[in-house]
Amino acid sequence: MKKFFLYLTLLILVIIGSVYSVLFTGWGNGVVSGIISDKINEEKVIVFTFDKFLVSANKIDIVANIDSNSKINVNGDYNLFAGSADIKYDINIKDLAKLQKITGKKLKGSFALNGIVLGNKELMNVQGKSNIFSSQTSYDVKLVNYEPSLIQVNVLKARIQDALVMLEEPAYAKGYLDINMDIKNAQLGTLDGLITTKVYQGLVNNAVVNKAFDLKLVDKLTFKTTVITKLKNDLALSAVKTYTSKANIFVKEAKVNLSTQKINSDYQIVVGDLKKLFDVSATKMRGAITIDGNFVKDENILVNGTSKLLKGTLNYKLLNDDLTANIKNIDLLKGLYMMYYPEVFNSSASMDLVYNLKDQKGVMTAILKDGQLVKSDYSNQINALTRFDLTKEVYEETTLESKINKNIINSIMHLKSKYTTLDMTQSVLDTLKNTTDSTIKVDIKGLKFDTIIKGNLNKPDIKIKLDAQAAVKSKLKEKKKEMKKKIEDKIKNKLKSLF
Repeated sequence: MKKFFLYLTLLILVIIGSVYSVLFTGWGNGVVSGIISDKINEEKVIVFTFDKFLVSANKIDIVANIDSNSKINVNGDYNLFAGSADIKYDINIKDLAKLQKITGKKLKGSFALNGIVLGNKELMNVQGKSNIFSSQTSYDVKLVNYEPSLIQVNVLKARIQDALVMLEEPAYAKGYLDINMDIKNAQLGTLDGLITTKVYQGLVNNAVVNKAFDLKLVDKLTFKTTVITKLKNDLALSAVKTYTSKANIFVKEAKVNLSTQKINSDYQIVVGDLKKLFDVSATKMRGAITIDGNFVKDENILVNGTSKLLKGTLNYKLLNDDLTANIKNIDLLKGLYMMYYPEVFNSSASMDLVYNLKDQKGVMTAILKDGQLVKSDYSNQINALTRFDLTKEVYEETTLESKINKNIINSIMHLKSKYTTLDMTQSVLDTLKNTTDSTIKVDIKGLKFDTIIKGNLNKPDIKIKLDAQAAVKSKLKEKKKEMKKKIEDKIKNKLKSLF
């Protein structure tokens, strides 16, 4: 038994001696540095060499070259057994793209980092500075038992365009980013901290965004954002204020569960001038709107919203790509004005919409109450033909049904009043071209004819197709009724005078 322990002890000493000779001697350093450089260079992406490779039991001094313009310098004292270190580091990478096979990340641009690692197991400080994204960045990380207990980061004037370049993303925008981070107990479940993020002087690159997202941005789009995030246990609670040249977005509290990645947030969208949204929505609008709602993201994306709109209300729900919306008691005439459509009909309107954002297809049903045609080219032409003022007719309840297929809306509608019937048997609206092609069958006191409305919505061409023979018969019938009524009235008046 004694011999066994003796041999075991000798074996351990030999192993320790071998490890020491490999790791902590000049000969061993040469072997290790050669293995490392050969392994990196076998990728044939970069030329990696050591100017200096010294690792002893208590000292480290390494100078490495990446190609001819990038350098890594690490030197100082350490004690493996005591767990202490006093080390300086200086990293300067001129071309991150060449490190892709080593880092596993597709990066571009340059990167510099320098600082110190100082302390022991009880308290280790990692401090440094960086020019990441052309910024002035400083950081201070404190480790207790090698676990992060305090993280302080200050990023000043990081360039958004440089961040996009480094991540090999298109140059969607330019601007500046400031981040101030102060986190205690930096582990999930015990997080306690505050992160303030500011984006300013932001400007969207219209040409790049248009190409990437098939948009037609024309006007200059500027933006700035402030995000204040409180960290508590495994939650991140953020308040957001975003101002753009088209609309503003406010969030009182966005709650992100860092463990499950579930997001639950309120939001408010304020559009002061709907005209500014034309190159985003491809739809001409005017006026203003404020929308309040909630956003939830887990295995699905759910968005709810509500707004006071055109003297009525708007409520909608978006579940992934499926949108349902309900509009109640809006002033239709104001709605037509808002959408730059001809103001031809006045009514209180309620609508239901079911629409798929991905397919861009849907169905809309509208109920129009107490509707009246207003004076327009359409009503004037009919008045000139029939000597009947359509604008005095009241249509108590009307149903409009529309099928939406991308920018094409096909609609049918039936209007009935005391003396008239108007059947819109075919209506094709092209929201992209802003054109219409509609046929309305009209019946005014038995006089029947078709009206065809075609062309640009703002100034359409109106044609009336009248069956002359039927019109004459209708007029004769109407005249007979008038004459009959006159004769009856005369007889009644005569009888009254006799008695």
